[in-house]
Amino acid sequence: MVQKIIIAFLLSVSAAAQVLPVANGGTGSSSGFTATGVVNLFSGCSSSYPLLKYDGTCTTASGGSGTVTSVAMGNVSPLFTCSVSNPTTAASISCTLTSTVTAYYVFGNCSGSTGSPSFCALTSNMLPTLTPSAVGLSNVTNDTQTQAAVVPNTAPGSGQLLVGNGSAYAPQTVSGDGTLNSSGALTVSTVKGNVPVSGDTTSLTIQDTFLTGLFTTGNIGQLGWTLNGTSCGSATNAGGSWPYTGALQLATGTTSGNTCQIKFINNLAAIAGGGLTWSSWKIIWILKIPTTSTVGVYVGLNSGATSVPTSDFIGMRYDTTSSDTAFNLCAGSTCDSTTYTLDTNFHKLTIYSTVGGTVWMQWDSNTARSFCSSSCNVTVTPTGAGIGPIAMAVTRTTAARNVQIDYFWLQVTGLSR
Repeated sequence: MVQKIIIAFLLSVSAAAQVLPVANGGTGSSSGFTATGVVNLFSGCSSSYPLLKYDGTCTTASGGSGTVTSVAMGNVSPLFTCSVSNPTTAASISCTLTSTVTAYYVFGNCSGSTGSPSFCALTSNMLPTLTPSAVGLSNVTNDTQTQAAVVPNTAPGSGQLLVGNGSAYAPQTVSGDGTLNSSGALTVSTVKGNVPVSGDTTSLTIQDTFLTGLFTTGNIGQLGWTLNGTSCGSATNAGGSWPYTGALQLATGTTSGNTCQIKFINNLAAIAGGGLTWSSWKIIWILKIPTTSTVGVYVGLNSGATSVPTSDFIGMRYDTTSSDTAFNLCAGSTCDSTTYTLDTNFHKLTIYSTVGGTVWMQWDSNTARSFCSSSCNVTVTPTGAGIGPIAMAVTRTTAARNVQIDYFWLQVTGLSR
């Protein structure tokens, strides 16, 4: 109500004189303060003329005028180097990234306290704390476990190498055909465990595949085996089939108890026999028994006598006279309690020694068994007599019995000559 009275009063005054009595309404205007101006004070201006002037009229903004006399660029070092072209007319500012920064420096505050940034070298305090999970060791809770998870804290032996086993690393000794010493020198003595390196005078390796030679005594196979026995029948080529291509077949006479064997000629007879006190020798036979009834077969090492092996024998025995029903590994008449299923297939017999006085025997890929005077799988003292490789068949009936030999291999190492 008060506003309406004031507006009515002002309008009446304006209509009479067009000039407010108090210095143009206190506006400072040199002209009269119109009624429209008064209305604008209370109702506001329109969107077309949004600005209210000092005299009460509405208007729009208008630009001023002026000129730039010079343009300059402040200091942005050390991050940028800048320059200004045409600073008093059409100015252009260009900046390039600083290219002369010390290697491995970063831009930041390396002082450890509040301050301006600069190029500086990282310190350990600027790096985040690494957790085990951040580096893939989530199960590690202390430094000892961290070290063990990467490389175990185990002092390596002389010539050992750090080898991974699929889950961790561990020092391992080079084995197989070579040895490694503490100065890093590798010595290779054999290739694939069989063939000695050329020029090695410390080892002897021989083998026979029975593919060549005659079938007469002293001429059998590549090594010239001797054929003997008690009424030995014959030595012939069994024909063979892949991969057993050169099988030699020994046949006994037809009287029960007749034997037939191959052995080394005399000057080789004790090559492995003396090895029972040596530390490094190995023999491999591949053999087959065509008939398992009323027969005896002895393959391994013996004195070479024509009679059935007894105390001097080391190797595989199957003899129906001894009530054998499986393949046996024996030293003399003492056989291992572990036996192997009897059949008429080819099998691999391995006999070796790594420590003087202890003999190991292995049938096919089964676990090797040890024979010695104490602390072995079989407690027995292997013979100390001069023995050599033999393969013998014995008939236990009035018909010939056979054994077939496909392969023979012998190696002795550690020789001084």
